[in-house]
Amino acid sequence: MPRSVENLHRWLNQILRLLAGVFLFFTSSGCSAGYLLQQGISQLSLLLRQEPLDKAMERLPANEAAKLRLVREIKNYAVQVIGLQDTGSYERFVELKDPALSHVLSAAPKDRLEPYQWNFPVVGAVPYQGFFDKQDALAAKKRLEEAGLDVHLRSVAAFSLLGFFSDPFYSSMLGYSAADLSNIIIHELTHATVFITGNAQFNESFATYVGNAGSLDFLMAYFGNAATPVREARARLADDLVFSRFIQQALTTLRRYYARLDLTTVQKVQGRQEIFAQLQRAFETLPLHDRNYSSFANAELNNAYLLLFDTYQRDLTRFEQLRDRFASLRALVTFFRNRVAKQQDPETFLARWEAEQPSTPPGQKIFDR
Repeated sequence: MPRSVENLHRWLNQILRLLAGVFLFFTSSGCSAGYLLQQGISQLSLLLRQEPLDKAMERLPANEAAKLRLVREIKNYAVQVIGLQDTGSYERFVELKDPALSHVLSAAPKDRLEPYQWNFPVVGAVPYQGFFDKQDALAAKKRLEEAGLDVHLRSVAAFSLLGFFSDPFYSSMLGYSAADLSNIIIHELTHATVFITGNAQFNESFATYVGNAGSLDFLMAYFGNAATPVREARARLADDLVFSRFIQQALTTLRRYYARLDLTTVQKVQGRQEIFAQLQRAFETLPLHDRNYSSFANAELNNAYLLLFDTYQRDLTRFEQLRDRFASLRALVTFFRNRVAKQQDPETFLARWEAEQPSTPPGQKIFDR
C-alpha cells in the first residue's frame, strides 16, 4: 500500500474510532441527536489539532517541553512498574483554546442523597455528564435547576476514554505541578485498566487511590524522598484519607436527617442549611496538610456537590488497608483487574474475599492470587 494511502487509512481509522468513542461516552438514552453531534464535532476538532509529543516539545518553551518529557517518564512508570494498561495515550499533544478541556455536570434531588444518573452505552449509568462548550453546560445546568434539582458544575483538564482510543496530552494540563501531573495521568490510566460497568463510585475512588499512591511511588523513585513534589504527593495522600473519612461521616449524618418521617420535603430542604454550616465548621478542624480542599469551607454546599466527593473519595482507607495486604501497588492493581472487576457483584466478592483472608503475619504480603 502506498505510504500516502496508508497514512490516509490510518487517519480515517482514527476518526472512526474517535466518533465511536464520542458515541460511547457522550450519548445517553436521554440525549438528543443534537447533543451527540455537538460533542462529536468538538472532539473531532481536537483530533485534527493533535501533534506528536516530540514535535510539540520542539516549539514549546523549555519549561513546558520539560513537562512533556516528564509525562513520558510518568507513563512509562505507570505501565512498567504499576502495571497499568498501555493504550497509546499521552503520545500526542493538543493545544486548547480555552483553559479547561470540558465541563461536567452533577445533580441530585434536594431532599435525599441520590445522584442523578445518565445512562451511557458500555459504561452504564454514571452520575455526571460532560460538555466541551461551557455555554452548553450552563444551559443544561439551568434545565436541571428548573426541574428542582441540586446541581454542581465543574471544569476538568483531562478525562479518560478507557482505552477505546488514545488520549492526548492537553495543554490545559501544562499548569499542573509534577505531583498533580503524575497523579492525574496515573488516575486516568487506571480507568483504562480497571473498570466496572455502571459503578462510577468504585471506578473513580479506586482511580483516586491508585493515582495518589502511584504518584507518590513514582515521585520518590524519580526525584528522591526529600524532593518538594514528594512532599506534595505525600500530603495529598494523607489529606485524601482524612477527608474521605470526614465526608463519609458527613453523608451518614445527612442520610439520617433526610430519612426523618416527621419532616416535610420543604422542611428538610430548609433545615439542611444548619447541617451544612455544621459540616463546614467541622471541616475547619481537620488536620489537613495542604490546601486541596480549602474551597470546601466557603462553598455553597448542596447534595450534588457533596455526592461528588462520595464518588471520588469513598473507601480510600479501605484501599489503603488492602494495599498493605499485597506485595506492591502493582499486585493490588492486578488483583482488581483480574479478579474484582470481573465479578457480577464486585462489592460482595471483595467483602467475602476480605473476610476469608487469614491475618497476615508482620512482613508477609499477598501476591496476586
